[in-house]
Amino acid sequence: MDREVQKARTETIKYHEQYYGANELFEQGSWLYQPDYELDKVAELLKGRQNPIILDIGCGVGRNAIALARQLRGDNPRIHGIDLLETAIEKLIDNATKYSVAEFISGEARDMDDLSLEEGLYDCILSISVLEHSRSYAIMINTIQKIMRATKNGGFNRLTFSTDRTVTSVKTGLPLESLVETPLRIDSIERELQSLYRDWSIEILDRIEYDENLERFGEQVNWKSSDLSFLAQKY
Repeated sequence: MDREVQKARTETIKYHEQYYGANELFEQGSWLYQPDYELDKVAELLKGRQNPIILDIGCGVGRNAIALARQLRGDNPRIHGIDLLETAIEKLIDNATKYSVAEFISGEARDMDDLSLEEGLYDCILSISVLEHSRSYAIMINTIQKIMRATKNGGFNRLTFSTDRTVTSVKTGLPLESLVETPLRIDSIERELQSLYRDWSIEILDRIEYDENLERFGEQVNWKSSDLSFLAQKY
């Protein structure tokens, strides 16, 4: 792995391990408080499908997987989460029990860059602000193509990307280093998705400006980014 990419991966792991250790799922005041802002729409699209099979790439401690299981429990979903961090998967399983959806949730620790997915298996694949942590742009695109092939006809892909990120110190106003394995520009990834999914029905392709003060490594920082919100159905 390239030295700069390894440095970014180390920071990604450190940040998430600390954050998951300090914050509880659905705890007010953290970004774990609510699931993805389009998850209700995803749930509505999936309701009525019996035994839907769902993959959550970069599931963390269950912010989306558990919320989706709670909404779809009447359809007996099978939701499988993968995450790079073993500690996140342990918390996912614990949280599934805590929120009474353990029968619908499974998880494993693995690197999304090395995914091998069965074609046409999934009713829905989620990847929320995760793919920019791929080891390279080419690997990220390859993963998206795997996701597309693994989706059933009539199934959905729900993807978001954090792009054009800047981080500054709240105290000093000075810019801070913020490493990401694959830095993205919103114009570029938007064009890429339009090309990759040209034969699908693109339901959502929106830009959302993100501007929030939060704690990172014990310091209050201002985090700005442009998030690309994407939802498409396979024909």
